[in-house]
This record gives sequence, C-alpha cells and structure tokens, in this order.
Amino acid sequence: MRMKKNLFKLITIFLFIIFFSICCFITYLIISKEHNPAHKLDTYISHLNNIYKILDDDLHSKENLSKSLENIHILQDSKKNLNTSMKYEEIKIFNHLIHSSELYIKQLQNIQLSNEDLNENLVALRNYFDQILLSLKHLPANSEILNKTIETISKVQETYENNFYMEKINSISNLNLNKFMQEMNYIMISFAPLIENIDEKLEKARNNKYDYQLIFNILDKNLSTLKELKSNLVKLPIPQEGLEIYHGVKEMFDLYGEYNLKLKYSVKNEQLSDNEELTGEAIEKIYDQTHGIYSKILNSYNTLKHKIDSKLTIPTSLYN
Repeated sequence: MRMKKNLFKLITIFLFIIFFSICCFITYLIISKEHNPAHKLDTYISHLNNIYKILDDDLHSKENLSKSLENIHILQDSKKNLNTSMKYEEIKIFNHLIHSSELYIKQLQNIQLSNEDLNENLVALRNYFDQILLSLKHLPANSEILNKTIETISKVQETYENNFYMEKINSISNLNLNKFMQEMNYIMISFAPLIENIDEKLEKARNNKYDYQLIFNILDKNLSTLKELKSNLVKLPIPQEGLEIYHGVKEMFDLYGEYNLKLKYSVKNEQLSDNEELTGEAIEKIYDQTHGIYSKILNSYNTLKHKIDSKLTIPTSLYN
C-alpha cells in the first residue's frame, strides 16, 4: 500500500513537472512572439488598417477625418516601441508609411475645405496613396494583414475618386465648359469673315472693275487666318461636354481649307478664260464643286454657332 502511494506521488510530481514545463514553454513562446519584431510590425499594420477603416466608414465625415488623424498621431508616438532588432531599412519604410498616411488624411481635409488648386491637390493625394501602397508592399509583415490593409486603403481611394472626386470635377467642369464656349464663340466670330461670299467681287472682275489678283490675296489671307484659328483651337482645354462642338469646328475648318484651295483653282480657270467664253453655263461648271462645299460650310457654321450661342445666351448666326 505504501508502495502504491509512493508511486502515485511520483506520478503526480512527474505530471506536475510536465505541466509546469508546458506552461513555461507556452509563456516563452508568447513572450518571444511579443518581442518578435515581425509580430510587433504586424500589430502596428493592423492598427493602421483600423485607421483606414475609419475613413472607409464615411470618407466625407469631418469627425472621421479628425479621428483617423488623431489615431495616426498616437501610432506615431508609440512606434518607438518597435523592436530595435528590426532592420534600419524596415524601420525607415515603416516611418515613411506612417508619414504618408498622415499626409494623405491631411490632403483629404484640404480638398474638403477648398476648391482652390483642386487639380494640384488631387495629384498630391494620389501621390500619397501610391507612397502608402509602395511602403506596405515592402514591409516584412504578415502577408494576410498587409493584403487586408492594402485592400482597405484602396477602397478609400476608390470611393473618393468615384464620389467626392467626381463631384468636384463636375463643378470645375461646368466652369471650364463656360470658358470653353466663350473661346469657341470668339473663334467662330473670327472665322465668319473667311466665308464671305465673293460672287460680287467675281462679277466686278469679269467686268474689269476688280482685279482677280485681289481675290487671290483675300483667299491667301484667309488661309493664313485659318491656320492661326486652327492653332488656337488645338490649344484649347476641352471639357467632355464640349467635344462634339470641338470636332464640329475642326471639321468645318478642314472643309474650308479644301474649299479655299478649290476656289483659288476655279478663279484661276476663270481668269484664264476669254470673256466671251464666260457664259452662265460655263461659270456654273467652273464653280460646280465649290458651290456645294460652300453650302456645307455655311450649314456647319450656322449649326455650330447656334449650339454655342445657346450656351452663352447671345445672338445666333450671322448667316441665315
């Protein structure tokens, strides 16, 4: 009996030693994990992901922006607890990640508060976002945690671009459209003298009361003006709503260039003809092609001018 008790006692002590050893080992693993730089980095990345989630909940909330920025500052203050055994380059990347995140949130606040320099602010926001992604992809943290964090900040950026970004762009677009229409109206007014009907000058030239060379000079001057107007047209920033008018004016200019060259050729043929040969039928044949193109130019001008005038609420076509 005594022997059985001693055996039981030995077994109990042995089991206790094993249990104690297991507890010590588990404790060691926990402590080691907590002091492991990768584990600490994973924890910080998880905290950062939670900050991004605050933005994702409601990107336009001033409270959310302020709260996320405050949490970034807390994370900045606590990052000194990162294990010093982390490589210098890794700590440098992490610091850049936190700094880019801070700038990203501040940029969201700037854009929300003001429409000024919007394009520059949007470029800056995108740059900070790209810097965040770049830093995350170069950190030796747990891949699952990194992927979740990348997914969260990407959703924030996508939401901004699809919603708030588009609202801002649309408001700017309306201003740009009005300015575009004003510029197009000026171009159309400058183009109007080029489509002057020269039939009266031709009739005078046939009766030796006007010089054909003066007609050529007018057409050459018109081509020079057309070249300048084309240059001005190309330089214009074109809002999406102005594309149809832009292409319409461009096609009209191309049509006029063709008309001008054919008209000069026709006038030259008339000039070389004997006066007695210039019957009504002969003249009609000489200018057969140019008449059709001229009608197309007038129709295009009137249509485009009406569209532009309807946006500016000013008098319509010069030619009716």
